[in-house]
Amino acid sequence: MLAACTLTLPAQAGPKLITGTEQWENVNYLLTEIPWYQSLSQAQEAARQKGKMVFYMHILGKLNGAT
Repeated sequence: MLAACTLTLPAQAGPKLITGTEQWENVNYLLTEIPWYQSLSQAQEAARQKGKMVFYMHILGKLNGAT
């Protein structure tokens, strides 16, 4: 156990911070280019019809930051 701890590599730094404009563009893309559904059952039915999977995301607040 001790040997495993001493042989691990140091953690790498995370990605650089992005500007507010870049963040706004990312959020805008999520809100306008991806179809969102009000219920999981609606998303499941649409996915079933298209032969696709459902991406489920549960958040507190709003993606655009207006919580």
